[in-house]
Amino acid sequence: MPSNCLFLPELPADLSDSNLERQFRGFTGFQSCRTRHDRNGKLVGFVEVDQGDDAGRCKESMQGTSPFPGINWHIHFSNNNSQKGPPSGGGGPPKRG
Repeated sequence: MPSNCLFLPELPADLSDSNLERQFRGFTGFQSCRTRHDRNGKLVGFVEVDQGDDAGRCKESMQGTSPFPGINWHIHFSNNNSQKGPPSGGGGPPKRG
């Protein structure tokens, strides 16, 4: 099942969260969006929706388009679980065989 979070790399440097939200809030299941700078200083965005199916439809609809001149969105599913650390109930280092 796809993630319910979409990742948008390399957004315009002056894009606000509210402007990004305007582009996505009409999609079924829209929850929130946010921007932040990646480790290279480029602005990236995240769009969260209720379910992975909603994210898939949103990604398909918006892929390769953009309301911003000179920008073509290359939208990816975000691995939004990677920032939450190891899963509960068995963290710790992997066992060696």
